[in-house]
Amino acid sequence: MGERIFHCAIGPCATAGGVALAERPRYPVARSVTPFALAGSGHDLDLAPNAPEFFARALRWIDETVSLRQV
Repeated sequence: MGERIFHCAIGPCATAGGVALAERPRYPVARSVTPFALAGSGHDLDLAPNAPEFFARALRWIDETVSLRQV
């Protein structure tokens, strides 16, 4: 995602599909894995110029995935 010193910087984490392939094996009992790759973000999503895109996506994921009516 724009940097070369962190894991996945130039490899599978450049796209959401690549993230899914790389991370899915780490969560074998999860019902789903929903990757998101923020273009040009580098290692720190909070400081990326397009951080609001990530925040909006994260909030949408929470709304779609987390139920507030859990027993």
